Amino acid sequence: MRGVLGRLGGMVVRPGRTLRAVLQGEGDGVEPLLLALATVAALYPATLTKYALLWRVDPGMAFGKLFSSSGFVWARLANEGAFCGVAALGFYVLGWMARRPVRAWDAVSAGLYLYVPMAVLALVGGLATRAGAEVPWLPQHPVDGWWVLEGGRVHLDRFYLKLVVEMAWPAVAGLWTAWTVWRDRGTAPVAAQ
Repeated sequence: MRGVLGRLGGMVVRPGRTLRAVLQGEGDGVEPLLLALATVAALYPATLTKYALLWRVDPGMAFGKLFSSSGFVWARLANEGAFCGVAALGFYVLGWMARRPVRAWDAVSAGLYLYVPMAVLALVGGLATRAGAEVPWLPQHPVDGWWVLEGGRVHLDRFYLKLVVEMAWPAVAGLWTAWTVWRDRGTAPVAAQ
């Protein structure tokens, strides 16, 4: 599997194979992070333009509003980041349990690569919204957005639907990869020490 686009596209077409390659050191966790920032920029250009104008007046305030714990980017990527973090920890621990140790950065990179299917769904939802077909259960809106909190109350059915739609594809890919690593634990190690 060669190149950034091959790995990012591989997460859509063959996520299990791509994750195993990333666990062997072929990927870099920075690539899906840049994809996450590009996805947010593509979905919310007007908001980011507002922050870019604020940057000219007060760069510290603009950076804080974008990246602080209650900032714009964090609010859009918090659930996905938590999911990827748990997956990275799972890959690392599974490597040790299977006696096929995985380097910590490779486990983090594989966890971050699980964001790619979520980004694809968010971009599809964003394109549908721009075309006039609002699809609120896709991840272009945050999980605690207007559709879930409509009418002054939390709609748990909508919340769970949104979580399943957003997280099912990467969860299945991650669990499948974990299962294949565990199944093949008697063969050569996943990553060189």
